[in-house]
Amino acid sequence: MVQDQPPPPAPWRFWGNNVRREADRERLGIGERLGNVVGLIIIAAVALVFMDVQAKDQGFFTPGFGTAEQLAFYGSLLFGIVPSVVRAIVGRRNIGRLMDIINSAVFITAWSYLLTVFPFDFPRLWEYLPTALEAITSWISNDLVRLVIIIAMVITAISMVYNIIMYWEVRRELRSRKGDVAPSA
Repeated sequence: MVQDQPPPPAPWRFWGNNVRREADRERLGIGERLGNVVGLIIIAAVALVFMDVQAKDQGFFTPGFGTAEQLAFYGSLLFGIVPSVVRAIVGRRNIGRLMDIINSAVFITAWSYLLTVFPFDFPRLWEYLPTALEAITSWISNDLVRLVIIIAMVITAISMVYNIIMYWEVRRELRSRKGDVAPSA
């Protein structure tokens, strides 16, 4: 007679349920795919705004904003489009999650470098905005922006670890459903 094993502790049950839910939602609907297209359009628009700021040379980008800094800044910004493009084309979440992991690594690497050289003068960016918005944002300093970037990098690192684990677990769950791999105990 086979004895029933006790259920796993609550956190592991929650994790397993979360993995199964994510595997159940693997395929994206047309609305979600279109949402990814909208996201990539927004990212491209933001990049174009910064290119315009740079072209108008209003002082936001300091003289230290050379080729390496431009590559880190625009590269990390535009690479953010890749996960959305992949999800929109392929229509699968887990492949998009893999691209999110790579995007997180690119973001952390690029912004670690940009924080060390910090070729920006954020108070000058607000001059680019309409006068009404300039008054609202005038209190934001370079130091505050540095702090926000550091917080964003920490959150991105935590998210990256979560996505790595979730990618492998969902991948394993999807394969076990196809019968390619026997489910593990």
